[in-house]
Amino acid sequence: LPNVQIANMYGTTETGYIALTCPHGNMHILNNSYVEILDDNNESLGSYREGKVILTSRRNKVMPIIRYDIGDKGYTYKLDCPCGCSGKSIKLTLGRNCDTIILPDGSERPCYILWYPVEKINAEFEDCIRQYHFYQENNSKIVVFLYVNEKYRGWRGAIEKRLNDSLRECVDSKMSFEI
Repeated sequence: LPNVQIANMYGTTETGYIALTCPHGNMHILNNSYVEILDDNNESLGSYREGKVILTSRRNKVMPIIRYDIGDKGYTYKLDCPCGCSGKSIKLTLGRNCDTIILPDGSERPCYILWYPVEKINAEFEDCIRQYHFYQENNSKIVVFLYVNEKYRGWRGAIEKRLNDSLRECVDSKMSFEI
């Protein structure tokens, strides 16, 4: 399926699909869930104001999920996107507070910081990384599995080096990455 477009879908097990990224990079909120952004006092925040992502399921009739704090942080905004969508979009700024990696000094960072170097390499090498998987072996080592686009197989060494450098820069210079 070489011509299939890949999109980032945001969702939860509890509420299903929440948002889908369009070709212009905006993550448009779908009608499966009602999305609220709240501050620490559970007051509603306006557009472009970061807070807790709170979900209410619109589809689950058997076990309704109402005002569920999933642990993510982000903000919503409304725009007339070139893709044709004019509804609300969401920008995530921090992933689930339980999804962390532990650094060599014992401190924790959200696991989503691992995503940024992959996106950076994909922008640099025109979507060379098709699939990836991370797991933390210990406090100082993360193992990375990559599936590289067929046309970039000859560049694998360069891609791995660039990804390793970028991960060490974004995550921690003392962390080891086995790719």
